[in-house]
Amino acid sequence: MRPLLLVAALAALACARGGPTPELLAAARAPDGSPSDALALGQALQTAGLDATSIGPLRAAATAPGPAQGPALDALLAAQERLDEQLLVPAFLAAHPDLRPASAGFQERALLLRGLEDQRTGALESAESLLRRIPPGSPLAPRARYALGIVLSDPRHPGGPRPQAALDELQAVLGYPGGGTEGMETRALAQMGIARILYGLRQDAASAAAYDRVPRESRVWPESLFERGYPRFRAGDDGGALGTVHATRAPQLQPSFLPEARILEATVLFHACLYPETRSVLDGFTGAYRPLAERLVALVDRRSSSAEEVALLSGPAQRDTLGLGLGPALQAQPRIAAGLRLLRTLDAERTRLLSAGSGGPALEQLDRVRTE
Repeated sequence: MRPLLLVAALAALACARGGPTPELLAAARAPDGSPSDALALGQALQTAGLDATSIGPLRAAATAPGPAQGPALDALLAAQERLDEQLLVPAFLAAHPDLRPASAGFQERALLLRGLEDQRTGALESAESLLRRIPPGSPLAPRARYALGIVLSDPRHPGGPRPQAALDELQAVLGYPGGGTEGMETRALAQMGIARILYGLRQDAASAAAYDRVPRESRVWPESLFERGYPRFRAGDDGGALGTVHATRAPQLQPSFLPEARILEATVLFHACLYPETRSVLDGFTGAYRPLAERLVALVDRRSSSAEEVALLSGPAQRDTLGLGLGPALQAQPRIAAGLRLLRTLDAERTRLLSAGSGGPALEQLDRVRTE
């Protein structure tokens, strides 16, 4: 009788616009029941547009051997793609390296997410192996090759960094056209990576020129504007180095968090024997950033809860207490932005579930995902 009720509830859900029906949630068991029930609940939630909530039951179904495993992993990866979720699903895939999606298209996405997670956690050999398995013609190739370039340039890589191989991968990323905003940002990151590697190789003129090619509309352009001062300074162009530092004070760059710019400015001034000016810049740095450092130390020592940390970044009034552009800079970090976006999505899905009179397994799964 229960499977018939589940089928009926799923059919009703396909026509529903306001979220899962109470019948569905009464009929579908929690994911710690059978894997097929967990898969059915996850798919039903996705049909209702509740992708974030579906992560919980789909992970449960994907870890259980049997016919539900492959479809559950495919559905989980589909939700990750729609949400651009960068925390829970990549960590789940890295923790279960033997899981294999049912469809070939999702296999490449699983490789990318596992590779990125291994890169983040410092498992660089594994990351390199996974990222190399994504074909050059894949839509995911630009992101994979950018990450591979960063892995190859990492001094922690077993056997040491391989800068030329890294440059080859990053240069290849620049040759991929299109991709919308994500494609543009990936190419900008690759250009930034090229400039940094060239600086590390002491090719200062080439490094400065590479920094100049970072697109102004990219997220990392303010950082590149400041960093290009380093190769110019080392090449003896003190005026050019100071010019890049002063450019970071433009009104449109006020939200940027670039404390190192003042250190570079002081270094250039000291090199030019302008000692009073050097002292003035250092005093300004100390006066601005010491109070910020003290606030951050107090925040860490207080061991704030996750909820307090989220409120600090998501609430405009609390975020402004950080000062000096730190709040917006943290918000712009991809993983932090992804986490805040997921929380907002979960809150919206919770509102939909409650307004539809739903609860039970779906709400339990939502709360579990939100806690993570």
